[in-house]
Amino acid sequence: MPQQLSTYAPHRVSMTLGTITVNGFVDGTMISASREVPTFTKRTGADGEVIRSLMQNKSGTVNFTLMASSDANALLSAQQIADEESGAGVLPLLVKDNNADTDLISSPFAWIVGPADYEKALEAGEVPWILDCSFLTIVHGGLKHHT
Repeated sequence: MPQQLSTYAPHRVSMTLGTITVNGFVDGTMISASREVPTFTKRTGADGEVIRSLMQNKSGTVNFTLMASSDANALLSAQQIADEESGAGVLPLLVKDNNADTDLISSPFAWIVGPADYEKALEAGEVPWILDCSFLTIVHGGLKHHT
């Protein structure tokens, strides 16, 4: 088996929510995404027969955490407040790992679930955000290999 080398650079992960470019991620887990339900469920009968059922629920949640200094916090807060007042806060979401050819998270319909939790301490902190999405696509494409 040939040896392979790949490089991951976290600053090459990009995120946009509507026209908002989200940046200023914390170190550690920057972004996580998951579907609400598995794609398939199974049911096993008394005799061991198994049925697999395809679920049509493709909704999910995206969590991301920004540094308190990120300019995106003010834009996301304004978007959340406007949505709360007008209901016009459903936006397309795209998260792309530019270290890979096809690594992405996307949804045509994403919204901020509510104000980010607020916390102040001795040191500057983090601002956690949660998005709900319908039709959430999650693709793991793998890192590009050096040639």
